[in-house]
Amino acid sequence: MSKSLKKNILSIFFVITIILVVITLFITWNSEKTHLKSTETPEKIEILGTYYLEKDNNVYKLPIDNNLDLSGYNKIIVKGNFDKDIPKNKMLSMRIDNMKVKIYVNGKNIYSFGDERNYSINFKSSGNLWDYMVSPGISHNDDIKIELSNIYTNHVSSTFKTFLNNIYSGYENILILNNIRSKYKNLFLSMFILCMGIITSIFSGVMYYRKKSMPILVCFSGLAISSGIWFFIDFKVISYFIPYPIFNNSLDIISMLFTIFFLLLYFFFNLKSIYKKYLIYIAYVFLILINITTIMQFTGNMDYYEFIPLIDVLCIISAIIISIILFYEVKKMKNIYANKLVWSIAIICIGATLDIICNYFEIISLSVWFKISFFIFLILQFIGVTQSIYNIICENEKVKTLQEIAYVDALTGVKNRRAYWEKINEINKNLNLGNIFIVIIFDINNLKIINDTLGHEKGDELIRNACRIITNLFKENSIYRIGGDEFVVILENLNSSDYSNLLKQLKDEMQKFIYNCICELDISFAHGVAIYNADSDKSYEDVFNRADKSMYINKSQMKCMQK
Repeated sequence: MSKSLKKNILSIFFVITIILVVITLFITWNSEKTHLKSTETPEKIEILGTYYLEKDNNVYKLPIDNNLDLSGYNKIIVKGNFDKDIPKNKMLSMRIDNMKVKIYVNGKNIYSFGDERNYSINFKSSGNLWDYMVSPGISHNDDIKIELSNIYTNHVSSTFKTFLNNIYSGYENILILNNIRSKYKNLFLSMFILCMGIITSIFSGVMYYRKKSMPILVCFSGLAISSGIWFFIDFKVISYFIPYPIFNNSLDIISMLFTIFFLLLYFFFNLKSIYKKYLIYIAYVFLILINITTIMQFTGNMDYYEFIPLIDVLCIISAIIISIILFYEVKKMKNIYANKLVWSIAIICIGATLDIICNYFEIISLSVWFKISFFIFLILQFIGVTQSIYNIICENEKVKTLQEIAYVDALTGVKNRRAYWEKINEINKNLNLGNIFIVIIFDINNLKIINDTLGHEKGDELIRNACRIITNLFKENSIYRIGGDEFVVILENLNSSDYSNLLKQLKDEMQKFIYNCICELDISFAHGVAIYNADSDKSYEDVFNRADKSMYINKSQMKCMQK
C-alpha cells in the first residue's frame, strides 16, 4: 500500500470520526436540554397576598411588581399564599440582601436567616447572598407568613423587592447556572476591566524598572482593578464563587471607595492648574474614610453600608469640584487632556441620566446605562494611557539610539573615548570593593607609515581589520578605542591566570586573519597588560600606567626584532 493511499485513508477516517463525535454530542446535548427543560427548569414563585408595616395597623395589597411604599420603615410582614405548589424535598432559593428573614407555613417556622447567631458579633448585617432551603411540602393553599427586616433604612425598598422577586423552586445547580447566564454581561465587564488593570499594572512595573515611573499609569491600574472588583461584587452570583456574604459586602464598599480614590488621583495627575490640589485633599478624605469605615466595621459599631449617605454626599462634592476645574482648564488653559476628560465625563453623565430616567419610568433598572458608560470611560482612558506608554517607549528608544551613537566609535563600532572615561569613573567609584580587573592596551604598528605612503583610507582599513581581530577574542562592550591606533580592553571578573591564554589566542587570531584575508597590509600589535592590585593601586590610572609602560616595552622589543 502506497504512502499516499495510507494518508488518504487516515484523513477520511479522521473526518468520519469528527463527524461522528459532533453528531453524538449534538444528540446528547439536545436530549439533555429537552429533559431538563421539561423536568428541572426552575420555577419562579410569586407571593399573593398582603403586607403590613411594624407599628402600623394598615394592611396593603402586594403590588404585582413588589415595589413597596415603606415610608421609612425597615420591617414588614407579608401574609398570603404561594402561587403554586412546592413539592416535598424540592429546593427553594432566595436572594437575600442584608436582611433577616423568617418564613412560616401554617404557623410553623420552616426557615430563618440573619439572626445574630448566624454571623460574627463584629458585624451588624448578614450580608448579600443566595440562600436555599429544602421544601417540607408546601401547597398553594397553605397560609404563608414572611417576616422581613433590614438594619439599613437607605435601601430597604430595593432589598425587599429583590427578595420578593427572586424566589425560585428547582435544583440548586440549575438555579446557579440560570443566575450566571442572566448576569453574564456584568461578569464580562468586570473580567474585562480587571484585565485592563492587570495589563496596566504590568506596564507600570516595567516602566518603574526602566526608571520611567508614570503616576497616571499607577492610578489607572488601581482604578481599573478596584472598579473591576466593584463590578464583580455587583454581579449577583458572586456568592457562588466566594460563599462569604459579609466579606462580599465589605469588599463591595471598600472597592467602591478605592475606585473613587484612584479616580480622583487620576484626574489630579491629568490636570495642570493649581486648583487640582483640592482633588488631592478629597482623595485624602476618602482614604481616611476607608480607614474609619473599616475600623467601625471591625469593631461592630457600624456597617460599611451605613456610610453610603456620606459617601454619596462626598461623591457629589467631588463631581462639582472636578467639573469646575475641568471647565477652567479647558477655557483658560486650553489643556488638551482636560478637553478629553470632559468628553469622557460627559459619557458617564449621559449614562447616569439615562439610568435615572429609566428607573423613574421603570423601563430598565440595575444601573445598566451607568455601567456601560463607565465601561466606555475606562476604555477611553486605557487607550490614552497605552498611547502615552507607546510615546514614552518610542522616546526612550530614540534616547537609547542617540546614546549609542554618542558612545560608539564610528569607524570601528566599539566604544569610544567618552564611554571610556565614564568606565574609568565607574571603576574608581567601586575600587574599594576589591573587584579584580585587567587592563590590556593595544597599539597598532606602522599606522603612520601606511597613512603617509598608502593614504588614510588604507590606514582606516588597517584600524578596522585590527579591531576585528580584537573583537573576535574579547566582548565588544569591553573594548575602547581611545586614540587613532590605540585600543584598551578592560576585563572584569576574570582570573589573572586566564589573560596569558587570551594573549596566545590573540596571536593565533592575527595569524588566522592574515591567512584568510586577501590583504596587502601587515597587521601587528604592541600590547601591554596590568592586573589590579588592591594593596598598591589607588586608582584605575595606576593600573593603566603599568599596562601602558608594558606596551611601550613590547613595542620597543618588536622594533628591535624587525631590525
